Amino acid sequence: MDPTEIALRRTYDFVRGNLRPHSRILEVGCGKGELAQRLQQDRHQLLALDVSEEAVRQARDRGVAAQRCDFVDFPASESFDAVLDLETSLIGQNRIKAIGIRLVAAR
Repeated sequence: MDPTEIALRRTYDFVRGNLRPHSRILEVGCGKGELAQRLQQDRHQLLALDVSEEAVRQARDRGVAAQRCDFVDFPASESFDAVLDLETSLIGQNRIKAIGIRLVAAR
């Protein structure tokens, strides 16, 4: 099995095991949307962000609601049960508290 697929499966299993059913999730740095797509299949509601237009296009092609946006510029008006920031370190603890969500943890 491809090492990338192994990593994706392990990440998916970890995240899925820490979420309540039907969670509202913000994924920061979604890449091609592979994880978001799998979580959507589990009936979670996702909004995926990435700074790359190509990544956003690929995520949308997978049926993922994706926006081209840097997390730093993301409006904090929406609430989420969890934030996934698996490839970046852009989320500071103060920012998470400011929008009332926790990193990879259900409320």
